[in-house]
Amino acid sequence: SLVKDVDTENTEEMAQSAQGVISGNLNYSASSEAQIPEGAVIGNVNYTPETKESTGSAIQSYIMNLGTFLATVIIIWLLCLWLAPKFLQNMNILASKKILPIIGFGILTPLAVIILATVFIILGITSKIALLAIAMLIILLLISSSIFVIAINDLICSKLKIEKKLATFGMLIVSSIVFWLVCLIPYLGTLVGFIAWVLGLGLIMNHIVLARKSLETAKK
Repeated sequence: SLVKDVDTENTEEMAQSAQGVISGNLNYSASSEAQIPEGAVIGNVNYTPETKESTGSAIQSYIMNLGTFLATVIIIWLLCLWLAPKFLQNMNILASKKILPIIGFGILTPLAVIILATVFIILGITSKIALLAIAMLIILLLISSSIFVIAINDLICSKLKIEKKLATFGMLIVSSIVFWLVCLIPYLGTLVGFIAWVLGLGLIMNHIVLARKSLETAKK
């Protein structure tokens, strides 16, 4: 039979929403047992009391996720300070009229890589390079949100005239926490996450293009 799991903290809302018929078992956990209308569930109704341990593990999971995100942002920021300081200096491009190319890079780059990699793999042409390109794209996508947070933090520091590295570091932690909390909001968080992904990837690709042009100009 079809098994449906329902996890809710508001038993009244669950009881009100149980207007249809569940053709299977209903397994749910809550602080108190809900009143399930007769005939609403064809199978068995299994109730599991919500304990402090489950709540504690959920909080611990959130803390771990926040800690991981903070660590990622800080590590990438430190690497940029060490390996690509010019990249950090160009973060203010988000506040200029040149943001449209950034958006274009962020949207078109994944599409171009996926299409070209698929064609190469199908034709058997440099399939290893295609797989490498996909792997690099995945890595860039994983760090794009962190790059976006660093860019936003740079804009905030510029507006507040914060120039010292220690103060910038402290503001970066605050910006990261705020961004992480916003991403938890339903619908809005998804939209903000997508924007961060596009702009973060766009900033990376834009820097790569500019760096390549600078090298070509230096060779000439």
